[in-house]
Amino acid sequence: MTPSLPPLSPVLRIWLGFASLGAGLIHLALVIGAPPALATAFALLGAAEFAWGTFCFARDEPPLQRLALLFVLLPLLGWIGLLLVAAAVHSTELTRALPALPLAISTLLDTVVAVALGMRMRARRRLDGVRPNPGLPTAAEAEADPDPDAGQRSSGDPGTPHPVPESSPAQTVRFLLGVALGALIIAALTTTGLSATEAGQFPSVHELNLPGLHLH
Repeated sequence: MTPSLPPLSPVLRIWLGFASLGAGLIHLALVIGAPPALATAFALLGAAEFAWGTFCFARDEPPLQRLALLFVLLPLLGWIGLLLVAAAVHSTELTRALPALPLAISTLLDTVVAVALGMRMRARRRLDGVRPNPGLPTAAEAEADPDPDAGQRSSGDPGTPHPVPESSPAQTVRFLLGVALGALIIAALTTTGLSATEAGQFPSVHELNLPGLHLH
């Protein structure tokens, strides 16, 4: 019987969703003040990261893992190339559109996602390589096959159905602490990155003087 890939830790999956949402927010904020072509790239990338991060919360496995890995790695190479070009031609406009701190933080968050996806895909390939019977479905096919009894199988003995054990209060506390820790770390990084963008440097409502209104 073909062994199945153990499910991804819910805490890790939620962390990946947080990281993707944080990177997406930073890229969307960089749209303001960027040249049209670069603004379009930032908008598409930010929207894709935001959508992918949202789906991470709703599924047991991160969706579209290979495509997501490509979406993470290509922009990283693109930003490096653009920064080198801007330095070579001394383009101040391009340099302003690529602020170092927001890009560094968004790249860090994307790198976390890329490393986790790469390790997950590598584990799946290893599992597919040790299948005892080539006629049996691969791990990826088994995950794609809607099996109503999949939730009742343990990772150690995939062929023996049994009731899923209820989570203990200690497990619930560890889960909540893990989610809260990830949220705090990624929120701190995202806020720092957003504050260094042009969108984050707009005056707050308390500093605006609107016609007929004086807000302090």
